Amino acid sequence: MNILSWFITSSPCSTMSYQGRLTSCILTYYILFILVIVGSVASAIKIRPESCTNAMGDKGTCMFVWQCIKQDGVQIGPCVDRFLVGACCALPREEDNFVPGASGSVSKNVSSTSQPPKVKPPVVQSTSVTKRPELMTTRPLTVGTSLSPTEGPKPTTIGRPFASSFMAQASTSQLVVKTTKKPPTDDFSECGIPAPFPKSKVVGGTHSSFGEWPWQVSVRRSSFFGFASTHRCGGAILSANWIATAAHCVDDLLKSQIRIRVGEYDFSTVQEPAPFQERGVEKKVVHPRYNFFTYEHDLALVKLDAPLVLQAHVRPICLPTKDESFVGTNATVTGWGRLSEGGTLPSKLQQVQVPIISNEKCQKMFQKAGRQESIPDIFLCAGYEAGGRDSCQGDSGGPLQAKREDGRWFLAGIISWGIGCAEPNMPGVCTRISKFTSWIKQQIS
Repeated sequence: MNILSWFITSSPCSTMSYQGRLTSCILTYYILFILVIVGSVASAIKIRPESCTNAMGDKGTCMFVWQCIKQDGVQIGPCVDRFLVGACCALPREEDNFVPGASGSVSKNVSSTSQPPKVKPPVVQSTSVTKRPELMTTRPLTVGTSLSPTEGPKPTTIGRPFASSFMAQASTSQLVVKTTKKPPTDDFSECGIPAPFPKSKVVGGTHSSFGEWPWQVSVRRSSFFGFASTHRCGGAILSANWIATAAHCVDDLLKSQIRIRVGEYDFSTVQEPAPFQERGVEKKVVHPRYNFFTYEHDLALVKLDAPLVLQAHVRPICLPTKDESFVGTNATVTGWGRLSEGGTLPSKLQQVQVPIISNEKCQKMFQKAGRQESIPDIFLCAGYEAGGRDSCQGDSGGPLQAKREDGRWFLAGIISWGIGCAEPNMPGVCTRISKFTSWIKQQIS
């Protein structure tokens, strides 16, 4: 009995009444047969678990990326076994399974997940848009920040905010500093304190330095069946488990399509002082009042499927108090956005300083440019009347960060929208985080 006879007499196709339906059923069985064969072949292909090293001499074991993830390993570089490309995976040792927490307690050490191949963000030809779902970077200015006398800590006493509180505030025990205002940096869970990495020199901006903005996030869309991901938006680390970004960056994606990368600096290389960490998403919380057309309440929180390992180049940023305005402060925008409107995408993290302006001035600037834009108090504007420095496509969802006198950085805004990039009287518009501090704490507590 040949295969066709079997399909006709023994399969469900025998119940078909029409030739067309019979042909369709046979084709279905044929496809299933091919899938079974392909699955069997794929399961038989294995990478030999041989030792491997990366460019810095770190040792690991060669395996598939998914095997490294399953064993809680850290991908330290690529490896090749015959014609198969895999991950050089540093597997955790038994004695490394637990590390002391910030308070002296013991917490599980979760290593970073797989490190997919470095993929430069695609250069998409942009057209003029009214609302901008992505941001630009520019040259920073060295200007001191201003601080409301009712908000800042006393000159000689610094409260120690922790990421667990998600907001800078004085704790029951205070650290008295007499010779410097810079707080200690040995506790990686403390918010708003970058590590002292060497400094180097987003439109009008410059490269930042590795680890200079340790709370910077690359919100990515998974590709190649989850084995790689591409940059979509920015974001900010709030704690080891939560990050903040713009609602328009993740609203249209399934949880399985979102990847969160932290500790990243240069998309074009894996030879950096420390590796990045990448996580999947357990929970996505888009603000219930988010308006796709006006970009009001453009804020989302993402809970990671495994905690981040907080370290020198991976730290949370502080949340502001609910009545902080930051008006008059020179804040910093960071991101991998375009260097000019319709221009190229950088591989290295960019930074630019822009002044935070009042909403009234912001609205008048738009009117000067011939635009009638509504700027409610949930928005925060930053930019120059002359333009030249701004965020641009690719920076959306990233942090607008402001520095207090004690050296801590606070999340003043999440980059939301704008008209063009660095145009005169066209400031960038952010979601004002101080208006959402209570909602954020409620969601992540």
